[in-house]
Amino acid sequence: MTYIVETSYKLGYYPSRWKEAIVCVLRKPGKIVNDQKEAGAYRPVVLLNIAGKIMEALIALKLSEAVERARTLPKLQIGFRAKRLTDLVIRVVTDIVYESWSRGVIASLL
Repeated sequence: MTYIVETSYKLGYYPSRWKEAIVCVLRKPGKIVNDQKEAGAYRPVVLLNIAGKIMEALIALKLSEAVERARTLPKLQIGFRAKRLTDLVIRVVTDIVYESWSRGVIASLL
């Protein structure tokens, strides 16, 4: 499997079979008969090809590594980046608020 995915990546070829999906519609739990007439009573579940999912993950990893190496993202961009966890976000926001307060500025968050 690894060989197939790596070869596909190196060739820049993404087989059309990997793009196909099967959508299964499941009824949400707790919905009564009248609710089942509405689209919101159902949950679509998409089943994708595992090779395609592996390929997507590989590409996402390589893109992430390239962006980090090139340092193209702002320093405070935290979402979807390695080694930047929720506690870091809380610490950054808290530091900004305390710094604002020390300068007599009113700080608020939305």
